[in-house]
Amino acid sequence: MGLNKPKRGQIWLVDFSPSIGREINSLHPALVVSADGLNESPWGLIVVCPITTLRKRKVFRLHIEIAPPEGGLKNKSIIRCDQIKSVSIERFAKIMGSVEESTMTKAELIIRKILFL
Repeated sequence: MGLNKPKRGQIWLVDFSPSIGREINSLHPALVVSADGLNESPWGLIVVCPITTLRKRKVFRLHIEIAPPEGGLKNKSIIRCDQIKSVSIERFAKIMGSVEESTMTKAELIIRKILFL
């Protein structure tokens, strides 16, 4: 993965394979949502929300629409806050960019609702 460690608010390419059921799989962008204290710790786990290309599907309340060039994305996409997960730092391939503060705030609000915080 190199010397860079993921930071909160960054989008990285992450390898989600293998997956089970309806989990996101293969190499996808993901928004880092965990605190930098965890991201920099020796635990080697980072909490992310996967991102997928926005097709002709409906954008649900648990998703955030994001458009290029934000986060280094090339296509209109959605942040899948409903698939928040902890992944090994070894799954991180490369950094793409960072999201705007307003996007991070939306993600925080949705995650709070999902986790009843």
